[in-house]
This record gives sequence, C-alpha cells and structure tokens, in this order.
Amino acid sequence: MRTGVKQRSLLAAFAAMFVGALIVAGIYHWGVSGEDQNDDAAAKAVVTEYIDAINADDLSRLLAVSTGTARLELETIDMPGDANKTGRWTEPHAKILRSFKNSYGDVKIKEYEVIARGDRRLVARVRTQFARQITGMVLPGENARFDLIRKDEGWRIESVGRYEAP
Repeated sequence: MRTGVKQRSLLAAFAAMFVGALIVAGIYHWGVSGEDQNDDAAAKAVVTEYIDAINADDLSRLLAVSTGTARLELETIDMPGDANKTGRWTEPHAKILRSFKNSYGDVKIKEYEVIARGDRRLVARVRTQFARQITGMVLPGENARFDLIRKDEGWRIESVGRYEAP
C-alpha cells in the first residue's frame, strides 16, 4: 500500500514539474517572441555577415569602448563603383537591431544601425546599454569613431578616436 502512495506522489511531482516547465517555456516564448526574436534574428544575420568577420580581440575592444552612440567606419582605398563622391553609399541598407547580446557577455547592444555597406566598407551606429572601459581612449557617453580596413585576413582596427557627430 505504501509503495502505491510513493508512486503516486512521485508521479504527481513529475507532473507538477512538467506543467511548471511548460508554463515557464510559455512565458518565455510569449514574453520574448515577436519583435525581440525578430530583432535578435536580424541582429545575428548582420553581425554574422559583418561584425563576426572582425578579429575577435578587435571586436571585444571595439564594443568595450562603444558606450553611447558610436560610429563604425570601414574605410577602403579602392571605393566600389556604387559609392558617390562623399564616400556615402547611394543606396544604404539600414537595420535597427535591439537588445542583441554578443558573445562577450559584458556589452549589450541596444541599437545597431547599418547606415552604409559595401564589399569593403561598413558604416554603422551602435548604442550599448553598458560597456567595460578597456582602452581609456573613449569616455562613457562620448561618441567614438572607428576606422577599420579590410585586410586579406579580416577586418582590422586602424585607428580609434573621438568622433564628433555632425
């Protein structure tokens, strides 16, 4: 008789855990789905296409000093034919990417806007929720300009300095 009670108690406990797990999964799915999941998917697509091509150390350093609104510029000597005289692309592709948490874990990107892109150049604005100060070159809240050039081995930071917004 006692064995039957134990089995029913165990069965009830497992059923309660299963129902609890379903509730938590449902809350997570409906609480995080929709725009956030779409934004994360878009963020991963753009980050995979462009930012992941940057050297990992450079990316970590880049994101660490990108507190506030920063501009990334990937410069190139031989501009593609679709760029106009000012160096801006005639048909820029812009995407706003919210709440994309990168693999470093200490920087959360609130907004990521690709202003212009081409084979060898990317201009983007990044707004981070918080960032670690590593280089000491950019104070939190300041705008920073990053000039990167695509080498054969990948994107490399050429210079990091203060960027004055127009």
